[in-house]
Amino acid sequence: MKRHFIREKEYRKLREKLPPPVQSTISRRNLDKTGAEEVYLKNLKIYLLKGEPLLIEDKNGAIFPSLRFSEALMAIPKVVVDMGAVPHVGMGADVMRPGVVGVEGEFAGGTLVTVIEEKGRKPIAVGLSLYSSKDLRELSSGKVVKLLHYLGDELRKIPSSV
Repeated sequence: MKRHFIREKEYRKLREKLPPPVQSTISRRNLDKTGAEEVYLKNLKIYLLKGEPLLIEDKNGAIFPSLRFSEALMAIPKVVVDMGAVPHVGMGADVMRPGVVGVEGEFAGGTLVTVIEEKGRKPIAVGLSLYSSKDLRELSSGKVVKLLHYLGDELRKIPSSV
């Protein structure tokens, strides 16, 4: 995999692209020349801190936290799914409204959300909400979250010490 350390200029550009809740979890201390690197996996750019994938940038330039970046995942709104939806979402199926048992936080459509399972409240995916939190609560059917990253995707293959 091609990789290099992040420069100050790259860091500033990266930080500007992040959604505000995620920005607050990133500091210059997190991403500096001593430990932050950028690697490529297929069409994705992955930002690592001491070998751990923190952020992912897709081919369209969207940046979102990896499932290993718990501080960022806790900072963004959450969509809670029932245990029946977990295996499907964990393998890449977009979130459908019947599987949603809760919405935490207020947000607009197109907002980055963490998808968590209802029992252990563990993150299983990161995606974009297709509806506002208010509209999502009122819906009874249809797709509500488009997944960007999920437990069973190719990023799970990245070892902690890439």
